Amino acid sequence: MADFTFTDEDRMFPVYCVTCKAHVPRAMSNANSGMCPTCQATQVQLQATQQAQAAAQAQANQAALAAQQAHAQSVFAVRTGIGACPKCNSQNLTPFAKQHQDNSKVMTGCLLGMCCLWPLLFIAPLLGKQVTQRYLHCNYCGNEWFVG
Repeated sequence: MADFTFTDEDRMFPVYCVTCKAHVPRAMSNANSGMCPTCQATQVQLQATQQAQAAAQAQANQAALAAQQAHAQSVFAVRTGIGACPKCNSQNLTPFAKQHQDNSKVMTGCLLGMCCLWPLLFIAPLLGKQVTQRYLHCNYCGNEWFVG
């Protein structure tokens, strides 16, 4: 600890460093934002280190953004010729189909089978008509939508 010159006021109403709790003269504490000279120097070094880290992080973020934009341009460059995504306007699309069964005839067959034709109860699920619906999938944003 350095030798400081303390006034009578400093001795009666001591002021302490906010970081290391060392007794410092009031004038020095006011000049250094409540810190002793040692803590003030450490604080300046810490701020310089944080600024250097922030600059390095900003540069890394900028490089990552440039790579992401290059990837997006390569994805948008694939044109399948079947339209564009309504969400992101990409033309890199993949068509696919989903099949489901029309249940209205199945329900009618089940009700008829339960009432009088109970042997048809086992055949009724096979009576439904398979319906194919076509969809498109965007390879960039993952959006799926019904085409027809």
